[in-house]
Amino acid sequence: MFYFNNNLTKNKQNLFQMDFTNEWLRRCKVAGSLVVLPSFLCFFSAFGQQRGSDSMYSQLRALERSSLLYRGSVGLMVKDQETGEVLINYNAERSYVPASNLKVVTTASALAILGEDYKYATRGYVGGKADSTGLLKGNLYVVGSGDPSLGSDQVAAQSIQTLLANWIQLLAKKGIKSIKGDIVIDPTAYDANAIPDFWPWADLGNYYGAGIHGLNVSDNTVKLYFKQNRQEGSPVQFLRSEPTIQGLSFDSKVITGPAGSGDEAYIYGGPYQGNRLILGSLPPGEGEYKIRGSIPDPPLWFGHLLKQALKNNGITFKGEIKVKAIGSSLTGLEDWFLHQSPPLSELIRITNFYSINLYAESLFQQIAYAKKGKGERSFAAQEIKRFWSSIGVDTIGWILLDGSGLSPLNAISPQQMTEVLQYMGNHKKMSSTFTQALPLAGKDGTVYWFGKNTALQNNARLKSGSFTSTLCYSGYLTTRTNKKVVFSIMMNRYEGEMRTAAKKLQVILEKVIADY
Repeated sequence: MFYFNNNLTKNKQNLFQMDFTNEWLRRCKVAGSLVVLPSFLCFFSAFGQQRGSDSMYSQLRALERSSLLYRGSVGLMVKDQETGEVLINYNAERSYVPASNLKVVTTASALAILGEDYKYATRGYVGGKADSTGLLKGNLYVVGSGDPSLGSDQVAAQSIQTLLANWIQLLAKKGIKSIKGDIVIDPTAYDANAIPDFWPWADLGNYYGAGIHGLNVSDNTVKLYFKQNRQEGSPVQFLRSEPTIQGLSFDSKVITGPAGSGDEAYIYGGPYQGNRLILGSLPPGEGEYKIRGSIPDPPLWFGHLLKQALKNNGITFKGEIKVKAIGSSLTGLEDWFLHQSPPLSELIRITNFYSINLYAESLFQQIAYAKKGKGERSFAAQEIKRFWSSIGVDTIGWILLDGSGLSPLNAISPQQMTEVLQYMGNHKKMSSTFTQALPLAGKDGTVYWFGKNTALQNNARLKSGSFTSTLCYSGYLTTRTNKKVVFSIMMNRYEGEMRTAAKKLQVILEKVIADY
């Protein structure tokens, strides 16, 4: 009974269900002299004015009355991007659980506060110089600043093996042949707690629930391989994990699911816990099947990778691997390497195109790190709300417990989301960078299938957000009359398949294009 991230097809009942009461008053029907109320009361609702065509409201109301959403809630806000005129307001001032739609706020905030050219820096230091025999009597130090792209599969030509090889060559140029000292990794730029509060337990052992550290490596994930079989209910053989990580073991109870089923296997285990339990099922078949899990302690694993790279390159090392704050110990050390991430403009594109939680969480905490010198989540939430409030965005009701939207206790309204989108879309310097960082419907990333072969394809730039019983889309599109609009549509507590819910919201957005 859990919430799941938008990249998954694993569907189960929610642990936390937000009880949104459906309140909607029909537009008044004016009937000659009997009506004396001001016209604005015809649009009165429990939360303010409702705006839009009768046919659009009929469609939204029918959706709320359907079996899909009978006990749930849907909110829609559509605005003219240039003028801010509200074209449609249906329950848009209410707060909804946004799921990964929250990444719109996180990436917009990072871009606005840090700037498109901002880069993370990972630094290496050497504790001394080699003597005439090539012996270094001192430690190697690596200090992280939370870079989510270090050795990431999302960044071309920057595998962790390539980076380590380059850094070891720099040691060789210093004449170092052997090291009498330790490898010291400092990941303390971020919270000691690698997991945001209120993330569901069932998510933590899986790749999308990987912890966020001051030093991340290779997306903080490990690949697990299984031997499929065709007999439903029979055990599935666990073959191996890649890479092999010291202290990490798996106890698999996975079985074969029915024909037509997908990946329903879950890995259970939190940060710094080496023993992982795998439950659930995998689809029937005859080949190998791969799933991805989280790494318990990425900074420590990085230390082991560095130790192995030294050995592979003929540099003798017999010290220990230590993960701790370095602080003033850096004084007097010799520079070893400086590695910078791709610019933030590229990182937010990766975040939104592929809805990567690790990237979003790092961007979230990096705002606090850059402003406060410490990447604490509470500081990040405060700084984000302070920024948007300073430019006139109503932040009442925003609940920011993380940057990715994986927590089911986050909250934001469609109205607030469109205010963020409108500001970013109209900003002279940031508009192009931000809009291009959102995937195109029917073409890119997590919205590859959404709106395909409709008026949305190659038109709407939007971010999706979903987990069990929650589905949201927010972004930009151009209407039939060439009007550029911002929109946010959020659906909570629906019952049924996600593809059915997605089709309903797709049809509503197609109507926005046709009506305006």
